[in-house]
Amino acid sequence: MSKKISLLQPDVRNFYINTGAGRPTTAKGLVVESDYQLESDIKQGGTIFSNVKEYIDKNIESRYIMINTDCQEFAEMAVAYLHADYLAHDVLYADDWNDEYNYNDYLEYEDGRMIDSWEENSHLIPMIDGFEASSVLGNDYGGADSGNCERMGQLFENSVDNRKPFWVDCCREAVCLLYYDPCFILGDKLKNVLDYFSHNKRVYIIRLHNSDESSSDDLFFDMNTTTEWDWVILDYNIDQVFVEKSKLDLSKYYKNIFKSVIANQNLNVKKGFSYDNIIKLLLAMRNEQKCKLIDKIVKYAVKHKTDGDSKPLMNQDFEFLRGFAKSEAIASDDKTSIKVLESELVGMESVKQQVKNIVQVMKFNQFRQSMNIERGTFHNVHMMLGAPGTAKTTVAKLMGRMMMEEQLLPGNRLICVNGAELKGMYVGHSAPKTKRIFEENDIIVIDEAYSLVDSNGQNDSFAQEAIAQMITEMEEHSVDKLIIFAGYGGKKVDEKDNRMRDFLNANPGIKSRINSTIYFDSYTSEQMADIFYTIAKVQTYTVPEEARKDIVKYFETRVLADNFGNGREARSLLEMSTLYTAKRIMQKDKSKITKADLQTIVLEDIKKAIKDAENQIDVRDCTYDTKKVGF
Repeated sequence: MSKKISLLQPDVRNFYINTGAGRPTTAKGLVVESDYQLESDIKQGGTIFSNVKEYIDKNIESRYIMINTDCQEFAEMAVAYLHADYLAHDVLYADDWNDEYNYNDYLEYEDGRMIDSWEENSHLIPMIDGFEASSVLGNDYGGADSGNCERMGQLFENSVDNRKPFWVDCCREAVCLLYYDPCFILGDKLKNVLDYFSHNKRVYIIRLHNSDESSSDDLFFDMNTTTEWDWVILDYNIDQVFVEKSKLDLSKYYKNIFKSVIANQNLNVKKGFSYDNIIKLLLAMRNEQKCKLIDKIVKYAVKHKTDGDSKPLMNQDFEFLRGFAKSEAIASDDKTSIKVLESELVGMESVKQQVKNIVQVMKFNQFRQSMNIERGTFHNVHMMLGAPGTAKTTVAKLMGRMMMEEQLLPGNRLICVNGAELKGMYVGHSAPKTKRIFEENDIIVIDEAYSLVDSNGQNDSFAQEAIAQMITEMEEHSVDKLIIFAGYGGKKVDEKDNRMRDFLNANPGIKSRINSTIYFDSYTSEQMADIFYTIAKVQTYTVPEEARKDIVKYFETRVLADNFGNGREARSLLEMSTLYTAKRIMQKDKSKITKADLQTIVLEDIKKAIKDAENQIDVRDCTYDTKKVGF
């Protein structure tokens, strides 16, 4: 590239550090350049760094700065911005910083450049694994005075090749520590690391957490992690900066990066070239270092052009991405959403077909666009109607995931909100709140949408404001997002209970923007039994087939009740059955309990659960009286 653009990516490289003991140690360092233009980068789409600019503008002098993030690449860029500003104002480094240096000097060795001292290279920040540092320091070392450094050096005198960690002597310059949440190295071990670097000019702490929804049965989740971090933050007066990709318009950001890469490589694109599908494919790929990936994608496209490398780039030159993105999506989960839809959801054949049809239409329009045909007019806004517990939300999520797997959506950020949650706390708050929900998510499910209005379809000023903004968002994002309204209603619902009709009548602009309506019928007693067995299988329980007739008989009555909860009642009955399974198994000698015992629900467990349900236990809310079941 003729000129490095700061918007592109952080520059993390491998180096050799001369530790004075044996052969050099491999180290990682972040190269910080003087020409970063943070304000300009934010305007180009890097709004994720707005918090960084706000912090810099406050002119706070701090030793410890924590970057809370869900993307390491963005966190490294934030550290680079922060440190560039720090060096520009630091008296000790000002002269060195103003002297130009050629970062290509760091390519003299195969793995990187040899450096004798981090302190002599103020534009390099050592990147240190926090877990490794905590493990090495243990509980025996305190602050980074000369005595501690000497003791640390002694630890490695008798090692295999007399090498010590590259960060041991980084006791004055800036360092960057990387920690993953949730982690179990807090408390004294973390404090020892912070103490060790207490005399450094700057200590950047990247606290990396997963942006995906946490699993309720995640064995690695530590409930005390947040509390531990809070105490450490207070004890060491750590400033916090939040840099999270979930708060960023990723499509716009990466689109500008893509354009910058093409411009810097002196390339041109054909008239009518569309970046949108390329960015969708990029976002579908699991590689977290997407900024660096863009550069590689462009170089690969140029190298493999079929019509010669002198002509402008066309969309066809990037078709190879489709294969990469799809293979990665499948590799991440052998069970594709289409397989889950067809095999794990009971009944609903009409619903399944409608969902597949919608996905096909979107694929058709995408293919038209790839052939430089004008974009289709299919709007991805739908309504799902049915009784509670008919899997509307589940199908909505699967529908969004199917579109992600086919690279039809730019991301997989999903939110499911109650209609009333669109209302703000005060006048003027509802519109920006609604706008933010649409901007920060790719799949928006608005459940019980009628809760925005009263039973007569009237709405107060808060609802009017939310609905007006919602209509604007529906129009603007009807193609690049999946928008679903779900609620109680439909052809088989009594007129007095058809609440979704009240919602549609609240504003004529809503109904005209909904492209299709999917109806969810209530389940039959046989289907409820199928759901019971399906959920049991997913939870690795085996259930005797002879229990089916008892389950069907129980649900023959339940399906006729006004408060029938559909699939939720199958789950509740299974959970009640496991209570009796647990009681039966735990009465045994624990040394004699087998794995099969823990996975088997017997007929008697189910019969007791059904009896309790028939005795007015509210299985819909799973509120069980434990005294009745002998606990």
